[in-house]
Amino acid sequence: MIRETQNIDSHIVTDVSFVQKLPELKDKCIKKGSDCEKLYFSIEKPTILKRSLPVEKGFYVLGGI
Repeated sequence: MIRETQNIDSHIVTDVSFVQKLPELKDKCIKKGSDCEKLYFSIEKPTILKRSLPVEKGFYVLGGI
């Protein structure tokens, strides 16, 4: 999100404020179960495995399934 090499500290503060505001914006603007909500969750929790199949809680088959 940092757009240039000057005023990086200002960019970081702005970006952190934006990220902290996301949950409130989600509640006001995104319908539950919508594609927008899925996108929001993929941004909020980038560690969610994209190409996996859950086998059991906490266990996944990885790769192109």
